[in-house]
Amino acid sequence: MRDREQRLRWIEKLISGGSERAARSNALVVPTPAGDMAIAFDAIDEVVPASGVRPFAFLPPEFCGVLHRGAELVPVVDAGGGATGHVVVVKAKGCLLGLKFHGTPSVANLNEAELASVALRMEQRFDGEGLPVLDVEAAIEALLELD
Repeated sequence: MRDREQRLRWIEKLISGGSERAARSNALVVPTPAGDMAIAFDAIDEVVPASGVRPFAFLPPEFCGVLHRGAELVPVVDAGGGATGHVVVVKAKGCLLGLKFHGTPSVANLNEAELASVALRMEQRFDGEGLPVLDVEAAIEALLELD
């Protein structure tokens, strides 16, 4: 399961109830207190248990900890994950970011859903107009600009 494409196909098959076709137009829909949010499969690096998140000194308050991935540390933002749950590790612009969530994710076909683009903001609420899709690049840029 180390190959990224194989992991994405496995996640889609697991969540969608056995669909053998892995279309790259799909997204992982994760529950958050603000409502469901979609993350395009193309941006996902992996999904791991949240038990691997560790505290890290001097992190800005927007982060709840880090994941250790060999020689890399992945900063993690809590999307209402609580103590248990999972972390979706996303990659954009050469940076990794973890999004911690709690609950059962699902898969949505982005070609069939009404979409609304969303950047990451603290205390975010979704208006219910379409499925919010996380703009991973904008979220990483915003978090990199924090002092």
